Amino acid sequence: MLRVRPNIRHFLYLFFPDDESGREAGLDSLRRLDAPLGESKSSLNPEALAAQMQAATTFRGYWDRIEGLTRPILVANGAHDVMIDAWAVGQCRRDCRTRSS
Repeated sequence: MLRVRPNIRHFLYLFFPDDESGREAGLDSLRRLDAPLGESKSSLNPEALAAQMQAATTFRGYWDRIEGLTRPILVANGAHDVMIDAWAVGQCRRDCRTRSS
């Protein structure tokens, strides 16, 4: 089960640069999300949370079968992404093409 309760610092670390302008942009993003999320009245019941955690913790990944995938793979990530290592994916595929925005 999840041991650390995610907080604003985690969100900022994952999605925004680690500087003052990144922090401000992240906080602005959270402020924009606050009203729609509050109005949605959606909730995550314990069963759904347990199913998501089960899926996330048992997923074996794709590294062992990436060479066998024959369809194109799109890996999109940010300039300083800490969650998806697109460079590593490219190293596993001989036909990899990269593009910087």
